[in-house]
Amino acid sequence: MNVHPTHILALLFTMTVASTPAVATESVRYALSDVAERSLPSVVTVLSTRNLLSGGGNSGWSHPFFRSPKRGFKSQGLGSGVIVSTDGLILTNNHVIEDADSLRVRLHDGREMAAEVVGSDPRTDIAVIRAKGENLTPAAIGDSDTLRIAEVVLCVGSPLSEELGHTVTQGIVSAIGRSAVGLAEYEDFIQTDAAINPGNSGGPMLNLDGEVVGINTAIASRSGGNQGIGFAVPSNMAKRVMDQLVQNGSVVRGWLGVVIQDLNEELAEALKLKQSRGVLITDVAKGSPANEARLLAGDVVVKLQNTNLGNVRELRTAVAQTLPGTSVSVTLLRDGKTLERMVKIGVFPGDQQAASKRKKPKKEQTVGLERLGVRLSSLSAAKREASGIGPSGAGLEVTRIQEDSLAESAGLQEGDVLVELNRKPVRKPREVNQIIKSLDSGATLLFRVKRGKGSLFLAVRIP
Repeated sequence: MNVHPTHILALLFTMTVASTPAVATESVRYALSDVAERSLPSVVTVLSTRNLLSGGGNSGWSHPFFRSPKRGFKSQGLGSGVIVSTDGLILTNNHVIEDADSLRVRLHDGREMAAEVVGSDPRTDIAVIRAKGENLTPAAIGDSDTLRIAEVVLCVGSPLSEELGHTVTQGIVSAIGRSAVGLAEYEDFIQTDAAINPGNSGGPMLNLDGEVVGINTAIASRSGGNQGIGFAVPSNMAKRVMDQLVQNGSVVRGWLGVVIQDLNEELAEALKLKQSRGVLITDVAKGSPANEARLLAGDVVVKLQNTNLGNVRELRTAVAQTLPGTSVSVTLLRDGKTLERMVKIGVFPGDQQAASKRKKPKKEQTVGLERLGVRLSSLSAAKREASGIGPSGAGLEVTRIQEDSLAESAGLQEGDVLVELNRKPVRKPREVNQIIKSLDSGATLLFRVKRGKGSLFLAVRIP
Protein backbone atom coordinates (compact mmCIF):
# COMPACT_ATOMS: atom_id res chain seq x y z
CA MET A 1 0.00 0.00 0.00
CA ASN A 2 1.54 3.31 -1.09
CA VAL A 3 0.27 6.31 0.84
CA HIS A 4 1.27 9.90 0.12
CA PRO A 5 2.38 11.69 3.32
CA THR A 6 -0.28 14.38 2.99
CA HIS A 7 -2.97 11.72 3.46
CA ILE A 8 -1.43 10.19 6.59
CA LEU A 9 -3.25 12.20 9.22
CA ALA A 10 -6.59 11.76 7.48
CA LEU A 11 -6.07 8.00 7.44
CA LEU A 12 -5.01 7.90 11.07
CA PHE A 13 -8.04 9.99 12.04
CA THR A 14 -10.34 7.72 10.07
CA MET A 15 -8.93 4.63 11.77
CA THR A 16 -9.31 6.25 15.19
CA VAL A 17 -13.00 7.08 14.84
CA ALA A 18 -14.04 3.97 12.91
CA SER A 19 -16.36 1.68 14.82
CA THR A 20 -14.29 -1.36 13.83
CA PRO A 21 -10.70 -1.34 15.14
CA ALA A 22 -8.13 -1.06 12.34
CA VAL A 23 -4.44 -1.87 12.23
CA ALA A 24 -2.20 0.70 10.57
CA THR A 25 -0.10 -0.58 7.73
CA GLU A 26 3.63 0.01 8.03
CA SER A 27 3.60 2.70 5.34
CA VAL A 28 1.15 4.72 7.46
CA ARG A 29 2.61 3.89 10.86
CA TYR A 30 6.15 4.82 9.96
CA ALA A 31 5.49 7.60 7.45
CA LEU A 32 6.76 10.37 9.75
CA SER A 33 9.68 8.18 10.81
CA ASP A 34 10.65 7.69 7.17
CA VAL A 35 10.69 11.46 6.60
CA ALA A 36 12.81 12.02 9.71
CA GLU A 37 15.30 9.24 8.96
CA ARG A 38 15.87 10.50 5.41
CA SER A 39 16.43 14.03 6.71
CA LEU A 40 18.65 13.45 9.76
CA PRO A 41 21.91 13.02 7.79
CA SER A 42 21.39 16.53 6.36
CA VAL A 43 20.96 18.25 9.74
CA VAL A 44 23.99 19.51 11.69
CA THR A 45 24.67 20.84 15.15
CA VAL A 46 26.58 24.13 14.83
CA LEU A 47 29.20 24.69 17.54
CA SER A 48 30.60 28.22 17.64
CA THR A 49 33.48 29.61 19.67
CA ARG A 50 34.13 33.23 20.46
CA ASN A 51 37.50 34.22 21.94
CA LEU A 52 37.05 36.76 24.72
CA LEU A 53 39.51 38.56 26.96
CA SER A 54 39.58 38.96 30.72
CA GLY A 55 41.34 42.03 32.03
CA GLY A 56 44.97 41.70 33.01
CA GLY A 57 46.20 43.00 36.33
CA ASN A 58 49.22 43.34 38.54
CA SER A 59 50.48 40.10 40.04
CA GLY A 60 51.84 41.84 43.13
CA TRP A 61 55.18 42.80 41.63
CA SER A 62 55.90 46.32 40.40
CA HIS A 63 58.27 45.37 37.58
CA PRO A 64 56.58 45.13 34.12
CA PHE A 65 58.01 41.62 33.69
CA PHE A 66 55.69 40.35 36.45
CA ARG A 67 52.55 42.12 35.22
CA SER A 68 49.92 39.53 34.37
CA PRO A 69 48.81 39.82 30.74
CA LYS A 70 45.18 39.76 29.64
CA ARG A 71 44.15 36.15 29.38
CA GLY A 72 41.77 34.70 26.86
CA PHE A 73 38.72 32.60 27.57
CA LYS A 74 36.20 31.13 25.19
CA SER A 75 32.46 31.53 24.91
CA GLN A 76 30.69 28.55 23.38
CA GLY A 77 27.56 28.86 21.26
CA LEU A 78 25.08 26.27 20.05
CA GLY A 79 22.75 26.19 17.08
CA SER A 80 21.60 24.06 14.19
CA GLY A 81 21.81 24.03 10.41
CA VAL A 82 20.91 22.04 7.33
CA ILE A 83 23.20 20.90 4.50
CA VAL A 84 21.83 22.01 1.14
CA SER A 85 24.63 21.06 -1.31
CA THR A 86 27.07 18.20 -1.80
CA ASP A 87 30.01 20.60 -1.43
CA GLY A 88 29.01 21.46 2.13
CA LEU A 89 26.86 24.61 1.96
CA ILE A 90 24.78 24.88 5.13
CA LEU A 91 21.84 27.17 5.81
CA THR A 92 21.55 28.51 9.36
CA ASN A 93 20.74 31.73 11.24
CA ASN A 94 22.90 34.81 11.36
CA HIS A 95 22.55 34.97 15.15
CA VAL A 96 23.96 31.42 15.41
CA ILE A 97 27.31 32.35 13.81
CA GLU A 98 27.50 36.10 14.52
CA ASP A 99 30.86 37.19 16.02
CA ALA A 100 32.13 33.60 16.10
CA ASP A 101 35.90 33.16 15.84
CA SER A 102 35.63 29.51 14.86
CA LEU A 103 32.89 27.11 13.80
CA ARG A 104 32.48 23.37 13.85
CA VAL A 105 29.55 21.23 12.78
CA ARG A 106 28.56 17.80 14.04
CA LEU A 107 26.70 15.38 11.79
CA HIS A 108 24.14 12.77 12.78
CA ASP A 109 26.71 10.00 12.28
CA GLY A 110 28.98 11.62 14.87
CA ARG A 111 31.48 13.14 12.47
CA GLU A 112 32.69 16.60 13.41
CA MET A 113 34.35 19.01 11.01
CA ALA A 114 35.44 22.63 10.70
CA ALA A 115 33.22 25.15 8.94
CA GLU A 116 33.68 28.66 7.63
CA VAL A 117 31.28 31.54 7.05
CA VAL A 118 30.34 32.13 3.41
CA GLY A 119 28.14 35.11 4.20
CA SER A 120 25.39 36.37 6.47
CA ASP A 121 22.42 38.70 6.31
CA PRO A 122 21.28 40.19 9.64
CA ARG A 123 18.23 41.76 7.99
CA THR A 124 16.65 38.33 7.47
CA ASP A 125 18.73 36.49 10.12
CA ILE A 126 20.01 34.05 7.50
CA ALA A 127 23.61 32.87 7.18
CA VAL A 128 25.44 30.43 4.94
CA ILE A 129 28.43 28.43 6.15
CA ARG A 130 30.46 25.71 4.44
CA ALA A 131 31.54 22.47 6.09
CA LYS A 132 34.96 21.13 5.20
CA GLY A 133 34.12 17.48 4.76
CA GLU A 134 33.24 14.73 2.33
CA ASN A 135 30.29 12.40 1.72
CA LEU A 136 27.76 15.01 2.81
CA THR A 137 24.04 14.48 2.30
CA PRO A 138 22.10 17.58 1.20
CA ALA A 139 18.42 18.14 1.84
CA ALA A 140 16.08 19.30 -0.90
CA ILE A 141 14.74 22.84 -0.62
CA GLY A 142 10.97 23.01 -1.07
CA ASP A 143 8.60 25.77 -2.13
CA SER A 144 7.42 27.57 1.01
CA ASP A 145 4.78 29.44 -0.99
CA THR A 146 2.78 26.20 -1.23
CA LEU A 147 2.48 25.80 2.56
CA ARG A 148 -1.05 25.79 3.94
CA ILE A 149 -2.43 26.54 7.37
CA ALA A 150 -2.59 23.35 9.49
CA GLU A 151 -0.16 21.47 7.22
CA VAL A 152 1.96 19.01 9.20
CA VAL A 153 5.67 19.87 9.55
CA LEU A 154 8.71 18.42 11.33
CA CYS A 155 11.39 20.55 12.99
CA VAL A 156 14.90 19.18 13.61
CA GLY A 157 17.71 20.67 15.65
CA SER A 158 19.74 20.69 18.86
CA PRO A 159 17.54 22.15 21.61
CA LEU A 160 19.23 23.36 24.79
CA SER A 161 22.30 21.11 24.57
CA GLU A 162 24.55 19.45 21.99
CA GLU A 163 23.76 16.17 23.76
CA LEU A 164 20.19 16.61 22.47
CA GLY A 165 21.36 17.05 18.88
CA HIS A 166 19.08 15.94 16.02
CA THR A 167 15.90 16.11 18.06
CA VAL A 168 12.79 15.77 15.90
CA THR A 169 9.52 17.50 16.82
CA GLN A 170 6.21 17.55 14.98
CA GLY A 171 3.46 20.12 14.67
CA ILE A 172 1.44 22.10 12.17
CA VAL A 173 1.78 25.37 10.32
CA SER A 174 -0.11 27.69 12.66
CA ALA A 175 0.09 30.78 10.43
CA ILE A 176 2.02 32.19 7.49
CA GLY A 177 3.19 35.69 6.66
CA ARG A 178 3.80 36.72 10.27
CA SER A 179 5.45 40.15 10.51
CA ALA A 180 5.93 42.87 13.14
CA VAL A 181 7.37 40.15 15.39
CA GLY A 182 10.48 42.23 16.06
CA LEU A 183 13.01 39.52 15.20
CA ALA A 184 14.41 40.80 11.91
CA GLU A 185 14.12 43.77 9.57
CA TYR A 186 12.47 41.71 6.84
CA GLU A 187 9.87 39.41 8.36
CA ASP A 188 7.59 36.95 6.59
CA PHE A 189 7.64 34.16 9.15
CA ILE A 190 6.00 30.77 9.18
CA GLN A 191 4.49 30.16 12.62
CA THR A 192 4.34 26.64 14.04
CA ASP A 193 3.38 24.84 17.22
CA ALA A 194 6.14 22.24 16.76
CA ALA A 195 8.42 22.33 19.81
CA ILE A 196 11.29 24.77 19.22
CA ASN A 197 13.75 25.74 21.96
CA PRO A 198 17.06 27.62 22.21
CA GLY A 199 19.55 25.67 20.12
CA ASN A 200 17.00 24.85 17.43
CA SER A 201 17.88 28.09 15.65
CA GLY A 202 19.06 27.46 12.11
CA GLY A 203 17.61 23.96 11.89
CA PRO A 204 15.17 22.96 9.16
CA MET A 205 11.40 22.92 9.11
CA LEU A 206 10.41 20.02 6.83
CA ASN A 207 7.23 19.20 4.99
CA LEU A 208 6.07 15.60 4.72
CA ASP A 209 8.00 15.15 1.48
CA GLY A 210 11.18 15.77 3.51
CA GLU A 211 11.81 19.14 1.84
CA VAL A 212 13.14 22.16 3.72
CA VAL A 213 10.33 24.72 3.79
CA GLY A 214 11.71 26.93 6.55
CA ILE A 215 14.71 27.76 8.74
CA ASN A 216 13.70 27.74 12.41
CA THR A 217 14.64 31.09 13.89
CA ALA A 218 12.96 32.03 17.17
CA ILE A 219 10.21 31.43 19.68
CA ALA A 220 7.69 33.64 21.44
CA SER A 221 7.89 32.68 25.10
CA ARG A 222 7.43 34.17 28.55
CA SER A 223 9.48 31.41 30.16
CA GLY A 224 12.34 31.13 27.65
CA GLY A 225 11.21 27.67 26.59
CA ASN A 226 8.74 26.28 24.09
CA GLN A 227 5.17 27.49 24.48
CA GLY A 228 3.90 26.39 21.10
CA ILE A 229 4.74 29.58 19.19
CA GLY A 230 7.78 29.23 16.98
CA PHE A 231 8.86 31.09 13.86
CA ALA A 232 10.78 30.03 10.76
CA VAL A 233 12.13 32.00 7.80
CA PRO A 234 10.39 30.68 4.65
CA SER A 235 12.66 28.57 2.45
CA ASN A 236 12.02 30.77 -0.60
CA MET A 237 13.33 33.84 1.24
CA ALA A 238 16.26 31.87 2.69
CA LYS A 239 17.21 30.51 -0.73
CA ARG A 240 17.16 33.95 -2.36
CA VAL A 241 19.44 35.26 0.37
CA MET A 242 21.69 32.20 0.14
CA ASP A 243 22.11 32.52 -3.63
CA GLN A 244 23.25 36.14 -3.31
CA LEU A 245 25.59 35.40 -0.41
CA VAL A 246 27.24 32.55 -2.33
CA GLN A 247 27.57 34.54 -5.55
CA ASN A 248 28.38 38.01 -4.20
CA GLY A 249 29.18 37.68 -0.51
CA SER A 250 26.39 40.13 0.30
CA VAL A 251 22.69 40.72 -0.27
CA VAL A 252 21.43 43.61 -2.39
CA ARG A 253 17.72 44.41 -2.20
CA GLY A 254 15.38 46.53 -4.22
CA TRP A 255 14.50 50.03 -3.02
CA LEU A 256 11.51 52.22 -3.78
CA GLY A 257 12.35 55.17 -1.55
CA VAL A 258 9.10 55.71 0.34
CA VAL A 259 7.92 55.83 3.93
CA ILE A 260 4.73 53.77 4.24
CA GLN A 261 2.04 52.72 6.69
CA ASP A 262 -0.92 50.37 6.80
CA LEU A 263 -4.42 51.63 6.18
CA ASN A 264 -7.27 51.33 8.65
CA GLU A 265 -10.97 52.04 8.24
CA GLU A 266 -10.71 55.62 9.44
CA LEU A 267 -7.86 56.44 7.05
CA ALA A 268 -9.65 54.73 4.18
CA GLU A 269 -12.79 56.75 4.89
CA ALA A 270 -10.86 60.01 5.14
CA LEU A 271 -9.10 59.27 1.83
CA LYS A 272 -12.45 58.35 0.25
CA LEU A 273 -11.37 54.78 -0.47
CA LYS A 274 -13.82 51.95 -0.93
CA GLN A 275 -11.67 49.50 1.05
CA SER A 276 -8.87 49.58 3.61
CA ARG A 277 -6.52 47.32 1.67
CA GLY A 278 -3.43 48.96 0.26
CA VAL A 279 -0.34 50.79 1.49
CA LEU A 280 -0.35 54.50 2.26
CA ILE A 281 2.72 56.53 1.25
CA THR A 282 3.51 59.09 3.95
CA ASP A 283 6.76 60.47 2.49
CA VAL A 284 8.91 60.14 -0.62
CA ALA A 285 12.71 60.42 -0.47
CA LYS A 286 14.21 63.08 -2.71
CA GLY A 287 16.04 61.55 -5.68
CA SER A 288 14.57 58.10 -5.01
CA PRO A 289 13.00 55.79 -7.63
CA ALA A 290 9.56 56.76 -6.28
CA ASN A 291 10.41 60.44 -6.59
CA GLU A 292 11.59 59.97 -10.17
CA ALA A 293 8.32 58.17 -10.98
CA ARG A 294 6.28 61.05 -9.48
CA LEU A 295 4.78 59.11 -6.58
CA LEU A 296 3.44 61.43 -3.86
CA ALA A 297 2.68 61.40 -0.16
CA GLY A 298 -0.98 60.44 0.19
CA ASP A 299 -0.89 57.93 -2.68
CA VAL A 300 -2.17 54.45 -1.84
CA VAL A 301 -0.27 51.61 -3.52
CA VAL A 302 -2.55 48.67 -4.30
CA LYS A 303 -0.50 46.64 -6.77
CA LEU A 304 3.14 46.04 -7.74
CA GLN A 305 3.38 44.38 -11.14
CA ASN A 306 0.73 41.65 -10.91
CA THR A 307 0.79 41.34 -7.12
CA ASN A 308 -2.09 42.82 -5.14
CA LEU A 309 -0.93 44.53 -1.96
CA GLY A 310 -2.82 44.58 1.29
CA ASN A 311 -0.30 45.83 3.83
CA VAL A 312 3.17 47.23 4.46
CA ARG A 313 4.81 43.82 4.81
CA GLU A 314 3.65 42.71 1.38
CA LEU A 315 4.96 45.86 -0.33
CA ARG A 316 8.31 45.83 1.51
CA THR A 317 8.83 42.15 0.73
CA ALA A 318 7.85 42.55 -2.93
CA VAL A 319 10.19 45.52 -3.46
CA ALA A 320 13.08 43.94 -1.54
CA GLN A 321 12.87 40.79 -3.66
CA THR A 322 12.86 42.75 -6.95
CA LEU A 323 16.23 42.89 -8.71
CA PRO A 324 17.60 46.45 -8.66
CA GLY A 325 17.43 48.03 -12.11
CA THR A 326 14.15 46.28 -12.93
CA SER A 327 11.29 48.50 -14.13
CA VAL A 328 7.97 47.56 -12.54
CA SER A 329 4.45 48.92 -12.76
CA VAL A 330 2.95 50.42 -9.64
CA THR A 331 -0.83 50.79 -9.42
CA LEU A 332 -1.98 53.48 -7.00
CA LEU A 333 -5.03 55.43 -5.90
CA ARG A 334 -4.87 59.22 -5.85
CA ASP A 335 -7.83 61.54 -5.27
CA GLY A 336 -10.31 58.83 -6.20
CA LYS A 337 -8.50 57.94 -9.43
CA THR A 338 -6.55 54.80 -10.32
CA LEU A 339 -3.13 55.59 -11.78
CA GLU A 340 -0.24 53.46 -13.02
CA ARG A 341 3.40 54.47 -12.84
CA MET A 342 6.53 52.71 -14.08
CA VAL A 343 9.28 52.67 -11.46
CA LYS A 344 12.87 51.57 -11.93
CA ILE A 345 13.74 49.84 -8.67
CA GLY A 346 16.95 51.09 -7.05
CA VAL A 347 19.45 49.55 -4.62
CA PHE A 348 18.71 49.83 -0.92
CA PRO A 349 21.39 52.30 0.28
CA GLY A 350 22.54 50.26 3.27
CA ASP A 351 22.96 47.15 1.13
CA GLN A 352 24.98 49.09 -1.45
CA GLN A 353 27.42 50.26 1.21
CA ALA A 354 27.72 46.75 2.65
CA ALA A 355 28.34 45.30 -0.79
CA SER A 356 31.10 47.79 -1.55
CA LYS A 357 32.83 46.95 1.71
CA ARG A 358 32.66 43.22 1.03
CA LYS A 359 34.19 43.62 -2.42
CA LYS A 360 37.57 44.20 -0.79
CA PRO A 361 39.57 40.96 -0.84
CA LYS A 362 39.13 39.30 2.51
CA LYS A 363 42.78 38.31 2.65
CA GLU A 364 43.93 41.93 2.50
CA GLN A 365 42.04 42.67 5.70
CA THR A 366 43.39 39.81 7.80
CA VAL A 367 47.00 39.12 6.82
CA GLY A 368 50.34 39.74 8.43
CA LEU A 369 50.73 42.42 11.03
CA GLU A 370 47.11 43.55 10.60
CA ARG A 371 46.04 40.02 11.45
CA LEU A 372 48.21 40.15 14.57
CA GLY A 373 47.10 43.66 15.52
CA VAL A 374 50.54 45.00 16.38
CA ARG A 375 52.99 47.67 15.21
CA LEU A 376 56.69 46.82 15.24
CA SER A 377 59.78 48.97 14.80
CA SER A 378 63.51 48.42 14.58
CA LEU A 379 65.47 48.52 17.83
CA SER A 380 67.27 51.69 18.83
CA ALA A 381 70.70 51.44 20.41
CA ALA A 382 69.22 52.42 23.78
CA LYS A 383 66.53 49.74 23.54
CA ARG A 384 69.11 47.10 22.61
CA GLU A 385 71.19 48.02 25.62
CA ALA A 386 68.18 48.09 27.96
CA SER A 387 67.07 44.65 26.73
CA GLY A 388 70.50 43.10 26.80
CA ILE A 389 70.53 42.49 23.04
CA GLY A 390 73.84 42.95 21.24
CA PRO A 391 74.32 45.09 18.12
CA SER A 392 73.72 42.15 15.80
CA GLY A 393 71.01 40.38 17.80
CA ALA A 394 67.50 39.80 16.48
CA GLY A 395 64.56 41.75 17.80
CA LEU A 396 61.76 44.21 17.07
CA GLU A 397 60.15 46.63 19.51
CA VAL A 398 56.39 46.41 20.04
CA THR A 399 55.32 50.04 19.78
CA ARG A 400 51.54 49.66 19.55
CA ILE A 401 48.96 46.95 20.22
CA GLN A 402 45.43 47.05 18.88
CA GLU A 403 42.66 46.52 21.42
CA ASP A 404 41.07 43.04 21.37
CA SER A 405 43.72 41.81 18.92
CA LEU A 406 45.61 38.52 18.74
CA ALA A 407 48.69 40.30 20.11
CA GLU A 408 46.77 41.55 23.15
CA SER A 409 45.18 38.14 23.66
CA ALA A 410 48.64 36.53 23.63
CA GLY A 411 49.81 38.92 26.36
CA LEU A 412 52.17 41.11 24.33
CA GLN A 413 52.72 44.58 25.79
CA GLU A 414 53.95 47.83 24.35
CA GLY A 415 57.67 48.08 24.99
CA ASP A 416 58.24 44.34 24.63
CA VAL A 417 60.99 43.21 22.26
CA LEU A 418 59.88 40.40 19.96
CA VAL A 419 62.94 38.21 19.49
CA GLU A 420 61.49 35.10 17.84
CA LEU A 421 58.22 34.12 16.19
CA ASN A 422 57.54 30.39 15.91
CA ARG A 423 61.18 29.79 16.89
CA LYS A 424 62.50 31.94 14.02
CA PRO A 425 64.57 35.06 14.84
CA VAL A 426 62.97 38.25 13.48
CA ARG A 427 64.84 41.43 12.59
CA LYS A 428 62.42 43.17 10.22
CA PRO A 429 58.62 43.63 10.32
CA ARG A 430 58.29 42.00 6.91
CA GLU A 431 59.73 38.76 8.34
CA VAL A 432 56.91 38.69 10.92
CA ASN A 433 54.45 39.54 8.18
CA GLN A 434 55.60 36.62 6.02
CA ILE A 435 55.41 34.10 8.86
CA ILE A 436 51.86 35.07 9.80
CA LYS A 437 50.65 35.21 6.19
CA SER A 438 51.82 31.63 5.67
CA LEU A 439 49.69 30.25 8.52
CA ASP A 440 46.14 28.93 8.28
CA SER A 441 43.32 29.54 10.71
CA GLY A 442 43.73 27.36 13.78
CA ALA A 443 47.53 27.53 13.74
CA THR A 444 49.42 28.56 16.89
CA LEU A 445 51.78 31.54 17.16
CA LEU A 446 54.68 31.21 19.62
CA PHE A 447 56.37 34.44 20.66
CA ARG A 448 59.66 34.79 22.50
CA VAL A 449 59.93 38.28 23.94
CA LYS A 450 62.28 40.35 26.07
CA ARG A 451 60.54 42.30 28.79
CA GLY A 452 62.98 44.39 30.75
CA LYS A 453 66.03 42.19 31.35
CA GLY A 454 64.00 38.96 31.38
CA SER A 455 62.57 36.71 28.66
CA LEU A 456 59.31 34.81 28.34
CA PHE A 457 57.30 32.78 25.85
CA LEU A 458 53.72 33.65 24.88
CA ALA A 459 51.35 31.75 22.61
CA VAL A 460 48.00 32.32 20.95
CA ARG A 461 45.88 30.38 18.46
CA ILE A 462 44.75 32.08 15.27
CA PRO A 463 40.92 31.95 15.19
